[in-house]
Amino acid sequence: MPNIETLRDYLLRLKGANIGDTEIYCVEGESTRVSVRDRKVENVQQSRSCGLGIRALKDGRLAFTHTTDLSPAGIDAAAKSLADFLAVTEPDEHNKLADPQTPAVKVLDANDGGQADASALADHAREMAEFALSVEHVSLAETRLDAHHNRVSLLNSLGVDLSSETTMYEALTKAHAHKGDLKEVAYSYAAARHYADLYPPCRIGNEAAEWARDKLGAEPLPTGDRPVVFMPMAGGSIVEYMAGALNGEMVNMGVTFMTGKLDEQVASELVHLIEDPLIKRSVESSAWDGEGTPTARKHVIRKGILTTYFHNIKSASKAGVVTTANASRGGFASMPGIGNLGLFMEAGKTPVSQLIGEVEDGLLVYMMMGHGPDMSTGMLSMGASGWHIKDGKVGKPVSKVTIAGNMIDLFKNIDAVSEDLDLARPYRTPTFRISKMSVSGS
Repeated sequence: MPNIETLRDYLLRLKGANIGDTEIYCVEGESTRVSVRDRKVENVQQSRSCGLGIRALKDGRLAFTHTTDLSPAGIDAAAKSLADFLAVTEPDEHNKLADPQTPAVKVLDANDGGQADASALADHAREMAEFALSVEHVSLAETRLDAHHNRVSLLNSLGVDLSSETTMYEALTKAHAHKGDLKEVAYSYAAARHYADLYPPCRIGNEAAEWARDKLGAEPLPTGDRPVVFMPMAGGSIVEYMAGALNGEMVNMGVTFMTGKLDEQVASELVHLIEDPLIKRSVESSAWDGEGTPTARKHVIRKGILTTYFHNIKSASKAGVVTTANASRGGFASMPGIGNLGLFMEAGKTPVSQLIGEVEDGLLVYMMMGHGPDMSTGMLSMGASGWHIKDGKVGKPVSKVTIAGNMIDLFKNIDAVSEDLDLARPYRTPTFRISKMSVSGS
């Protein structure tokens, strides 16, 4: 990866190309993946990439290109492409680059220096498989450890000059359970910025295996309306769908069911949806977004009231507001879109045992299958699997049921939120209960 001084020189080189204000987004990444099937290492993969995404803004016209040729000649070729694109691009008053601002937090402790090599990753993956296979009826375990090391720099001709270096480790176990003709599969996953913070193999291996074992013999429930309790993995999907509906660009176009809902009650008073990109060592933490705007903690939904949409600079300009620092990029080859960093549902005060114990006849959802809600109407209809809750106790496994409802109604009907929030999971939500949903089965 070019050092920061070289990138600054490239920015000056672009300035001389007479293509207006410019921005360089440079990403260098290295990843190692170790895959284990049962107790044997199946493969080890390593990949490296490095490239520049370059934007030019002149007279309201915006152009973008990307390159992996990091030489001066490569920069010159990119500048020529940008000049050609600018000549045919229509001007838009909402096209803007970020102004320089100082991030509120500079040290997020998001880099451990790469403490785990391939050998350590293989040992970790084998141990997860060992623990999974120790559980009764589990006949096959597939495990995976990923280690990522990324360096990102973002500079523009207005004065933005930012760099970060991060690591991340991911652990996944997929457990297959068999009992006679019955078969089930379950997953467990966790991630951490520091390898030392990653969950031990016993937790991830056992968890996936026990869920797979406990799902054996699953059957549909009778069709009807009943309380539904969402475990964190399934509940995280519900929160993710809501976050997608808060995309400022979609709101501006009026194509999401959350359009026009700002400052309105869109959820139960128990619901606090928070974005905090500044939690140290969090896998989604970042001091600045994909355009270089400093990030900050904010309430998205407070006591059920929607307080903000997610905006990058362009969508915010169109809406007549300031950016919420939610520009996201999929890498150096992509333009800034809109996403979120460190979004989670705040933990409640109800123990999981009580949350389940209060249900006479309900469904405990472990996983959902499907494409999510209709973003224009908010109607959700998805396949689900989990366990029947009968007289306050978790009972027989359930599969082949469909749960349905309107997204806003579902959030308004959340009547209990547990205390089991775990920010080491990607789904970042505690267990919660919806008082009534349509459950279609047998």
